[in-house]
Amino acid sequence: MTLKRGEVVFLIGGNGSEKPTLAMLLAVAEQRDLLLLDEWAADQDPQFRRVFCRELLPRATAAATSAG
Repeated sequence: MTLKRGEVVFLIGGNGSEKPTLAMLLAVAEQRDLLLLDEWAADQDPQFRRVFCRELLPRATAAATSAG
């Protein structure tokens, strides 16, 4: 990961599922208004994909709809 003025400008290393996970976590930590997850879960390991689809995504959706 390369930081420039506190922003991530480059992600490198790790396996294929680590980069999208890190990017998603950074976007959540930065409290972005919009988070696009195009095919994001497809690249995750099966155990985390289950947690994401059954727990995290419903919570995020509920929080977004109640905040708006």
